[in-house]
Amino acid sequence: WNEDTKLINEDKIRPLVEAGPDLVWHCNTTELNVTPIISNGTDFEYTWQSNNGRILTPVNRADITVGSTGTYVIEVLNTRNGCTSNDVFSVNKETNVPVDILTRISDPLCHGQNNAEIEIQSIVGGFEPYTIIAAGGPVSNNRIRSLRAGRYLLELRDRYDCKLEKEIVIQDPPVLTVDLPLEIELAFKENTTLSFVTNYPVSQIASIIWRNQQGVIIGNTEMLDYEGYKDDEITVEIETINGCRAESRIKVNVDTNLKLWIPNIFSPNGDGTNDVFFIGKNKIPADIDQIAIYDRYGNKVYQSSSLRFNEAETGWDGTFKGRPVESGV
Repeated sequence: WNEDTKLINEDKIRPLVEAGPDLVWHCNTTELNVTPIISNGTDFEYTWQSNNGRILTPVNRADITVGSTGTYVIEVLNTRNGCTSNDVFSVNKETNVPVDILTRISDPLCHGQNNAEIEIQSIVGGFEPYTIIAAGGPVSNNRIRSLRAGRYLLELRDRYDCKLEKEIVIQDPPVLTVDLPLEIELAFKENTTLSFVTNYPVSQIASIIWRNQQGVIIGNTEMLDYEGYKDDEITVEIETINGCRAESRIKVNVDTNLKLWIPNIFSPNGDGTNDVFFIGKNKIPADIDQIAIYDRYGNKVYQSSSLRFNEAETGWDGTFKGRPVESGV
């Protein structure tokens, strides 16, 4: 070397910049702090920029605070040699958010009752733990009990305050009804079959009770064989497998007046038709103490204390003292 020779070292070392991993923007995120890692030098200038994001702090700081999703670029200048480097990172919106609340609905057992229930079976999407508000309070043990029919709003929030609302409709079952005719007319000791009509399938009816006016149980099947002796009021009570109850009443009017059928003509000629005089009646209990028959002239032609109602074999055969009486009145 001579005295005019100088050694010049080349300095082209660029800064090493690591902006950091991509970040996630959750539902409750309001801002994110970013601190890049910079090496290969000591004197730097920083410039941040973003075309679709929002930078909340000065762009010439090493660390920044961002206020939205987007792509962010940092450029670092080594002020000693003028070399620059850059790096990019993104803030992405979290896509795993709550999308559904899977439930099992139990409607009221009977119309108007407050025993309906909503069971939370699972949550689709989002991050645990979850908070669910319904019917004015938080849901515990994944069940909402003692509900009436109506519309209920479930409000869910996950760990990051992501929200989901779902409306649940609880429906009342039909009002249980049972119907009987208002009243029926029966003759004394007349037999009839009583049956009811209900709006529920017979397979859902667990109990049937028939009672008379005194409250005595007189049957427990779908149809009641009934024999009328006096006026009565019959009640049928039914109960479903869910405990729903209904009742209906029928008024039974029984004709207890004695009615007689006394023939005004008979023909004892042995032809097998109307050969015997006897008296018929309805089913009202009664006996004949004595009967006497007179002709138009007041002569007694028949008398008996053994004639019985509705029994032709005990009647008069049209003879007097073993001889047929004359035709006439």
